[in-house]
Amino acid sequence: MTTEEPTYRSIPALAAYIGRIGAEELNFRRFMVRQYFGRSAYYTEQCIIKINSDGSIYCSQKEYEPTQQEAREIKEAILAANFPLTINARDSSVLRNQLGHDANIYEFWDRSTNELAMVQQRVNFPNGTKAYLPWTFFSDGKWRRMEPDGELPFWKPKSSRNLPRIMVHEGAKVAHFIDDLVNNPERRDEFHAHPWCDTLVRYEHWGMIGGALAPHRARYAELTRESPQEVIYVCDNDFEGKSVLQIFSRHYQKSLKGIIFDDNFPEKWDMADAIPKSLFRKNNYNGPNLERMMWPATWSTKRVPNASGRGPGIIVLTDEFRKEWLHSISPEAFVHINWPNRILTAAEFNDAVAPFSDAASPADLFKKDQVSKKHQLSYTPAHTKGVYHDQRGSFINTHVASDIRIINGDPQPWLNFMEHLCPDPNDLKELMRWCATLIAKPEIRMHYGILAISETQGVGKGTLGEKILAPLVGMGNVSFPPESEIVDSNYNYWISHKRLAIVHEIYAGHSSRAYNKLKSAITDQRITVTRKYMANYEVENWIHIFACSNSLRALKLSVDDRRWFVPRIVEARKPTNYWQEFNTWLEMEGGLGIIKHWAQQYLQTNEPVRTGDAAPNSSLKRDVIEEGLSSGQELVLRTLNHIKEQLKEIANGNNVTLKEDWERRKFLHNGNVIVLDKTLIELIKQEIYQGRPSEYLERPQTVRHIAKLAGWTPSPRRAKIKQLGHRYFQAYTICSSGELAALDPVVVFDQMNLMPLPLELLRDPM
Repeated sequence: MTTEEPTYRSIPALAAYIGRIGAEELNFRRFMVRQYFGRSAYYTEQCIIKINSDGSIYCSQKEYEPTQQEAREIKEAILAANFPLTINARDSSVLRNQLGHDANIYEFWDRSTNELAMVQQRVNFPNGTKAYLPWTFFSDGKWRRMEPDGELPFWKPKSSRNLPRIMVHEGAKVAHFIDDLVNNPERRDEFHAHPWCDTLVRYEHWGMIGGALAPHRARYAELTRESPQEVIYVCDNDFEGKSVLQIFSRHYQKSLKGIIFDDNFPEKWDMADAIPKSLFRKNNYNGPNLERMMWPATWSTKRVPNASGRGPGIIVLTDEFRKEWLHSISPEAFVHINWPNRILTAAEFNDAVAPFSDAASPADLFKKDQVSKKHQLSYTPAHTKGVYHDQRGSFINTHVASDIRIINGDPQPWLNFMEHLCPDPNDLKELMRWCATLIAKPEIRMHYGILAISETQGVGKGTLGEKILAPLVGMGNVSFPPESEIVDSNYNYWISHKRLAIVHEIYAGHSSRAYNKLKSAITDQRITVTRKYMANYEVENWIHIFACSNSLRALKLSVDDRRWFVPRIVEARKPTNYWQEFNTWLEMEGGLGIIKHWAQQYLQTNEPVRTGDAAPNSSLKRDVIEEGLSSGQELVLRTLNHIKEQLKEIANGNNVTLKEDWERRKFLHNGNVIVLDKTLIELIKQEIYQGRPSEYLERPQTVRHIAKLAGWTPSPRRAKIKQLGHRYFQAYTICSSGELAALDPVVVFDQMNLMPLPLELLRDPM
């Protein structure tokens, strides 16, 4: 060696070896063989060569190892060379003078000593490319453009921000940018305008030197020493950047989440870049939040020695992984504590965890873990996500609320939309109350659904369901079952772990099957869940149904239905530009957040729908019920309506002959008459079935329900009057007035001497 600047080239044996394998110098004792991708700065690491303190050579790939002679000659020369060592520096003032004070540098502080571990210089070239040059302080008192010995430090603020969470970015530039954005008082306005400010402020921001090119060389002990509650690695938006997450996880071996940006963001985008303008409308952000782009990335396994101490050892789960995942017994399912609404089967769990595991089947290992095992899945919107206990044991609550943020803004576009959609004031009030309760009162389960019918398509009922109610409930809490899945499928998973089901088009005609299945879904407190590849299990039922149709025969509603509110929906379409403006307000101008705020305010002055409340009546619901009537039911309704018209004529003095005839024959009392349910059944039998018995003949209870629809009042007691004959004994009276129905039939027949209208009068031409 000479007194000149030391260099590996001054050792002929080392220089020849490094030249032979095509390696590049990182520092005096470390070299790398790289394979570059074309003209880009990206490369793959082929091999790392390290010169140990005893002069021996470590080579990460056998094919690049030196020959025995090369190794011997290099070792002798290295021991004699006495290259300087990298050490920490007190500050970077000398280097700044050397580089010029306008140099763009990032300082990498070692918090354990409060000294500089290294400095990185960013250099921008005239052709638009850039380079990050490492500078390290050496034991001979000089700064050199070399990496430090050992692992590469993370960029981090010099002093701790005293936050329990760390977010790691690719490179010092991004981390420095976000740290400055969050903590620099001069950038407060810019920070508060950032759509992710509420999340970013909760983390200390670090940068991994080398980014996508060197995750395996990072000094992970620095992260471990901080003992953070949460670590998130943020991938740059390119293939190489996304590939880092798996490598980072393997080397960190602690609890980890990853953020991977979607196609809303351009190729190679990172957090130091401006958020795309396409995600804003009038300064309102409409893109995904960071939580939506997160996924668990904790390394799941480690290898421990066999009891004998021989062999490769056995693979077990890491404690960090066991703390994050839960295993449900009923059903057998796997959920993450932060995303319990993502319910995975064993096969799905294995697929999700495979990139972060050395085990062939992590699910098999996890099943044997007692600490993470819980009795069952549950779905309780009244509670936050987590693990709870009740009389049946421990359960995992899979409900995760919507992440739509409340905005205190003008709700007039929403109010205008609803007033147009539902022109009847009474129907509108009840529809608004149902929507507000669904949005703002997740702890209330309403016992009736909405059936929105309009023959004209494109009036807005689908917008209300899919574009407004669904995101406000939370898309993870919404299902979109087709009618075939409701009526014909043996699986009912669309009901479970959901608060809202949106049925875009239902048309069941005269069949009661869809109505009965939906009635059960609306009414039952608990359901038995049937899902492919999973054993049946019970769970609380919190479903609300918003169904749309363009036909009055959407559902065959029973006459006494309590489970469906059928508001009258407008038939007139709005122009295209109206929908463009309204959808822009919803999606790009904070409309959903404004509606969420409106719902809370609305329920401060209006009563919410309570559990057990029956569906309000509406004029359109009567039309739907009548559309679903059988021919026999239609005959009863038509007959009773005709008698009502005759009674009006008598009351107005327009049919004196009929009045006198009915009074003489004891069929009329104070303008009112009675009919027996069995007489109406006989009418159906004679008129519809020509007097022949039929299994489709209506039952007495059905006839009484039709009478209610026609405005008549059935008596609550049977008419046990012998003079009516055996055929009509123990029939129920159906009265044209409530006062008459309230009387005991014995009083009506014996004391008032009032007789029911006979069959021959009911068969008069209508």
